[in-house]
Amino acid sequence: VSTVVVCTIAAIVFGVVLVAGHRNPKEASDYLGEGEVLVPVLVDDAQNIRNLEFTLAYDPEALRGMSVIQGDVGRLAFMQYDIDNSGTIEVVMRDVTGIDGTGTMLIMRFRTLEAGPTPEPIAFTALKAVDSETLLERPATGEDGWVDTLDFDVLAPVIRFP
Repeated sequence: VSTVVVCTIAAIVFGVVLVAGHRNPKEASDYLGEGEVLVPVLVDDAQNIRNLEFTLAYDPEALRGMSVIQGDVGRLAFMQYDIDNSGTIEVVMRDVTGIDGTGTMLIMRFRTLEAGPTPEPIAFTALKAVDSETLLERPATGEDGWVDTLDFDVLAPVIRFP
């Protein structure tokens, strides 16, 4: 009898949690701490990219890199990243079948340390792509982004493949 009661209560609690989640969906920004901002790295027209390596630099006096998660494009790729306290984030993505698509490659989370009068740049300092079929380096360009530390507006960095 006690097993039936426990299972019934568990089912009711689970149902309430599911209904509450669907009636009040959360945005990613709802999970950010005070002074934190999400910055996507976008990719435009990736085709058969086996390796993608890049470094982004930012001012460590104004921003602190917190974490990186994969986006929709290349979500099955193996990803490594390193956030250096001196103001760089290095990212390596590998997929032997090739990364294809246009959209969000990854999302970086920053904490703002100092609000400034102008947006803080997030700039590519290195960018390299390798084709999955030929294993040769592919041309790619990086367009820098920025974070406005006053109102948390963001211009996403973009990796373009001509």
